[in-house]
Amino acid sequence: MTTMTPSNAVSRDSLCQWRGSEAQRCRAGEGSCCTAEGDGQSASKLAAPGFLWRRARADLFARWITDRARSRFLIWWRYGRNWSRLMKACHLTVSSQTRVVTPKLAGVEIGKGTDRVRLRMLEGQCPADYENRVETIAHAFKAEQCHASIVGPATVELRFRFGDALADTVLLPRVDHWSKPEGASA
Repeated sequence: MTTMTPSNAVSRDSLCQWRGSEAQRCRAGEGSCCTAEGDGQSASKLAAPGFLWRRARADLFARWITDRARSRFLIWWRYGRNWSRLMKACHLTVSSQTRVVTPKLAGVEIGKGTDRVRLRMLEGQCPADYENRVETIAHAFKAEQCHASIVGPATVELRFRFGDALADTVLLPRVDHWSKPEGASA
């Protein structure tokens, strides 16, 4: 049984708005659709298609669900949770008498082996500040390599490499069918 607290309280109308004609009975208090516990069937009705989709089209499920969740988690894990502390450790913050200002994250793209982080430079900073600290930034973010480049006015892109793409073994396809058949002339 779920206890409704002010932080997770939901109005009757918002719980019932998607139920269509049942919403009228529910608003009047006659139906059981407005309880926070529910009967468990609505959750299974939503989960079953997801499991079937994952089983039938694993590539699409990974593209739309798994990869997006992984990407959001990695953005938070690698950059979001420690951004201010690591920028300060790399001496890329500006201190005033009352506060410390950190460069703002403009966007993050997570790739297979390379992440692209766009950030807004602070007043008084120049591109050379980032280019001179790429080694420090790479070590701070536990990356193998970092490269800084200007991509717009007061916008810097940091490219982090988190692995060697050429280190994995690649199986090549057989090329027997590419050779000339015996007896054929050039």
